[in-house]
Amino acid sequence: MNYKKIYCSNAPAVLVSCKSFEESAERGIVIFYHGLGASKESNFTELEGIASVGFLAVGIDNVGHGERRESNFENLFSENNIDRVKNIYRYVKETAEEVEEIISFLMSKFSLKNPKISVCGISMGGCIAYLTPQYSNKINVVSSILGTPIWHNVGDNFQDRIILYKNVALLSQNGALDDIICASDVQRFHSILNETYHSANHKFVKYDWSGHFMREEDWYTACSLSVDWIKNHLNLKTTY
Repeated sequence: MNYKKIYCSNAPAVLVSCKSFEESAERGIVIFYHGLGASKESNFTELEGIASVGFLAVGIDNVGHGERRESNFENLFSENNIDRVKNIYRYVKETAEEVEEIISFLMSKFSLKNPKISVCGISMGGCIAYLTPQYSNKINVVSSILGTPIWHNVGDNFQDRIILYKNVALLSQNGALDDIICASDVQRFHSILNETYHSANHKFVKYDWSGHFMREEDWYTACSLSVDWIKNHLNLKTTY
């Protein structure tokens, strides 16, 4: 595996590839967002899994995290902070807003004219992934694990997001016992997608015996399905 820390525009990032960064970028780029309180280095196993099928995996530090961690991080996201959910949503949105600059940077760096772009995320990162098509029309595939496209009491209208997925393949995976992210909300979003587009490019998977911290076997399955989904929808034929 090859590893390199860089800045994608203003976003601290780590590149992971099986072959050269240039060859992997040509095959497809997967932008990866981590969970709340984590960093781009927290999911090397998942980044390596993505890279192992030929893609360039790009782990990003969410806004306020990792190399750009907020000095008052603990207070912002404390369970005792009445604005906790609003703060999380704000940082989710600010991170998603960067995606077009990140993609443009990578296109320039690797001389890509027609890039194949996927976005993947876990928990907070999964929430970011849902929002990214709102800020870039270059995204072909989204995979969210333990995230949600629906936010309550923050002034967000998820109905406006439905049209973004007309031409974007979306895989959502959630735990039925999750007491942080409501799996029923995600299932509702997919029901509307199915009613609107009747497309096999939108899929929801629910793990009946997992919460937000998934059972080991479910986590393995979710990560494997995510890689397969991205591979199939970015039309990558060769594996390593």
